[in-house]
Amino acid sequence: MKLKNFTAVLLGVFLWAVCICSFSSVAEATGYIPKGEKNKASSSWKKNNTASADYQLNIGLANGVVQASVGMNSEYTVLDMASGSVLGRFKGNVLSVITVSGNRLAVNGKKVNSQSVVLKPINKLESNAVIYNGNKYRGALNVKINKSGSLLVLNNVTVDDYLMGTVPSEMSPSWSKSALEAQAVAARTYALYTKNQHSSEGYDLCTSTHCQVYS
Repeated sequence: MKLKNFTAVLLGVFLWAVCICSFSSVAEATGYIPKGEKNKASSSWKKNNTASADYQLNIGLANGVVQASVGMNSEYTVLDMASGSVLGRFKGNVLSVITVSGNRLAVNGKKVNSQSVVLKPINKLESNAVIYNGNKYRGALNVKINKSGSLLVLNNVTVDDYLMGTVPSEMSPSWSKSALEAQAVAARTYALYTKNQHSSEGYDLCTSTHCQVYS
């Protein structure tokens, strides 16, 4: 997290009173807080906060690559982002190799009529995860042709899911519950405060310390 935006962190502490229980749920989900200790005020916060827990962020996992090996941990389809047409169906943990062929994408070497594809599970399960570069992520995975003609790999996630990938990456789970909750508040505020810094590249935030470490 960059020091020049430390003001955003201070703002996050100020928002503690209205946000704390939502991030308790994040810490609980990641195993940092025992189940059942979530603050009961979370439901009212989610109803009244305009940037609620289901607010979507586009995370740039990779930009400018020539190949993307992607998949899911359960059976899935590859869909054209624009039309929703099914371009392929694959078993769980079987990767699809996406490349560029002319001005279109190719899936496992077969050119398809699409410039942007998304992975969708056959069965919606809480345990569903998308896979890119050997790493598993929550949310959805979108691969598209960028402005330069190479590939942009995006992970579309809710704010809460983003925090589940950020808080454990930036802070040790051995820290106290209150410290982890404070980190979640600060990380959320920082993400929303800086989410337009990669807009010219087609996404909100990256995965490095330039934004916040996310995995």
